[in-house]
Amino acid sequence: MTQHQDWDAWQSYLFTASRILAGAEADLQARAQIGLSDYDVLISLYHAPQHQLSMSCLKETVLVTTSGLSRSVSRMSQRGWVTKETSPEDRRKVSLALTPEGLAAIEAIRPHHHEYVREHFFDALSAKDQQALGLALAHLSDHLTS
Repeated sequence: MTQHQDWDAWQSYLFTASRILAGAEADLQARAQIGLSDYDVLISLYHAPQHQLSMSCLKETVLVTTSGLSRSVSRMSQRGWVTKETSPEDRRKVSLALTPEGLAAIEAIRPHHHEYVREHFFDALSAKDQQALGLALAHLSDHLTS
């Protein structure tokens, strides 16, 4: 691959990722009045044991900054979708849990988000392309975390 092709691939990745994420954000706002960062927190809690995670673990799984996570938690707490609990042993440790309302919200929102991702991401790629992209992204992820 030439240097020009390298940069073409990089720009293509940036453009495509940006368009997909912006579209997913707009779709979530239109359908559920939440942003992608809030969805990211909700789905992380949904998949966690007992729908609960420490804030430090949650920071490792979501795509937002620490301040962005704090704002997401505040918004969802105001909606009654999550509760924050401080550890009685160590007041610096905080856990976040889905409420029954939060669980109902993510269960209602998730199928619509999956539909958007299927239509705008998976349906545009053949099974072979999906496999190749998954492998390439796994290699990149490994490289970035090693």
